[in-house]
Amino acid sequence: MNLSPDPSTPKNTVKTPVRRAASPPYLCSMITQDDIVYFVMTDRFVDGDTANNALIDKTLPKKRHGGDLAGIQSKFDYLEHLGVTALWITPVYLNIPGLKDQNTGDPVAIQPYHGYWPKDFERMDDHLYSPDGRYPTGDKRYLKDFVDACHARGLKVILDVVVNHTGYTDGQPIFDASWYKNDGDSDFSGLPKLDLGNSSVVDYFVNNLIDWIATSGIDGLRMDMAKSIGGYSHNGETPVHNPEFNKFWYFYKSIIKGRFPNLFIVGEVLATSSGDVDENATFQNQSDLNSIFDFPLRDAIKNVIVYDHSFREIARPRLSSQEPPGILDLDDPSNGGYYTNSNRLVTLLDNHDLSRRIISEIRTKFTGDDKKAFAFQLAKMLYAFLFTVRGIQQIYYGSELGLEGWKTDNDDSDLRRDFPWAMIDGGNEVAAASFPLEADLNRTIRQLIHFRKSNDALKYGVTITLWVDDLVYAFLRYFRSEVVIAVFNNGYADMPSPLLIPIGAAADKDKQPLPDRIIQLLRQTPLHDIDNPSDTYLVTNGVLSVSVRGKSYKILSY
Repeated sequence: MNLSPDPSTPKNTVKTPVRRAASPPYLCSMITQDDIVYFVMTDRFVDGDTANNALIDKTLPKKRHGGDLAGIQSKFDYLEHLGVTALWITPVYLNIPGLKDQNTGDPVAIQPYHGYWPKDFERMDDHLYSPDGRYPTGDKRYLKDFVDACHARGLKVILDVVVNHTGYTDGQPIFDASWYKNDGDSDFSGLPKLDLGNSSVVDYFVNNLIDWIATSGIDGLRMDMAKSIGGYSHNGETPVHNPEFNKFWYFYKSIIKGRFPNLFIVGEVLATSSGDVDENATFQNQSDLNSIFDFPLRDAIKNVIVYDHSFREIARPRLSSQEPPGILDLDDPSNGGYYTNSNRLVTLLDNHDLSRRIISEIRTKFTGDDKKAFAFQLAKMLYAFLFTVRGIQQIYYGSELGLEGWKTDNDDSDLRRDFPWAMIDGGNEVAAASFPLEADLNRTIRQLIHFRKSNDALKYGVTITLWVDDLVYAFLRYFRSEVVIAVFNNGYADMPSPLLIPIGAAADKDKQPLPDRIIQLLRQTPLHDIDNPSDTYLVTNGVLSVSVRGKSYKILSY
């Protein structure tokens, strides 16, 4: 199938920066470690206003399905019951109409339902808002109305933004030709790449972002393809940078971060291995992003729990100084870590660009309907890890119900399926009992979210490895006098005997990971299993005894 931009699309006028008046002081709610982020692909969530449904075809995965901002607003009760506190929505720019199929003649065979093929960076896409005549067509104030509605319900908003490419143009550039740098970069999939070494391009996008931020009142930005905006790489141990492609970050740090110091800005840095941590952290530090997505941790815990890698990839036992560090060991500068603050990283299991949703990752290994219940058990284990480990957690819409999805042949539309509202008992805003596995996963994730939100040790506490071997990982997090201990058994069999975790004072205080007051607290005050509160655990004779079923976990707290 030969696809190309629709040649009938009128050419946009060249955009040039304009003089803006001084704006009043800007206040926003910073995204913090208290928050749980819910990522919504707006077009696939819910259709709240059928009046803006031009060229909608819900039967085809590559076309628009009608989801809009009104649809998100209609599901505030569901989001509130789930427990999320911040929404990340896909870009709202006016996008190109679509790509033409040269074989069938369909001028919009593939539509930019996702929002990442901008045509006009100054106006909203007509499919996303409900025009009521108060503002001109595509006015940014329609986004402000949505943000205001979110704020009224206690939800913060992160807006996805694009600064390094435009939608496909078929030789009809949106900007002046001198603004492009078409160098065959495969990261851009043929999308026109903007030249961010050009001061006029940088100036335009800095001011464009200021307009969206100041007009809408959003609380955060998600920078699409952040590393391709310009960043640092490494030649051995020597960091290497290209000044031509870092001009944007220089202006961004001075102007946007200076003007909006409380705005939370998270970058997409899609590098997934533990070997990428150094470069990812260097990029984050140099670009002054508040956070980046923690894809290396996601990759590590997926490999351990789904594909049976050793838990030593997560943390090292600390029996020898020669042990290679695990992914969480790199949080600590004394262990060779690089992050400014790993507790501010956005942690995740799913998003719209990975090869599979996490439940499909599990089902790829454990195939067949007879393995479905086990797959959902592993999903619960993965989410238990996600919500007890450090960071700011992000959920991809529908994953709380086990929604599946695969990327095939560079087609990622299956990763962006419509939200399965048929599974939801609307009166109670939970998965219906007729879907028992999905309902159990949904209930577990809600429990984990609410437990995390109520527990300062999980939001702010440091992470201390208590025990790690190939099959078992136990860690402790504490803040003030709150303590949480999480124990994960990655073996397929139940523990044949209780795990005896030593927790006591060391002869060498420098080698004692816990302060004396926490050790004393664990000796005097029983911990409770959050799933079975009548089960209590106390450190006795310097040992905590815990048993965990196969491929499962226990979370203990006061």
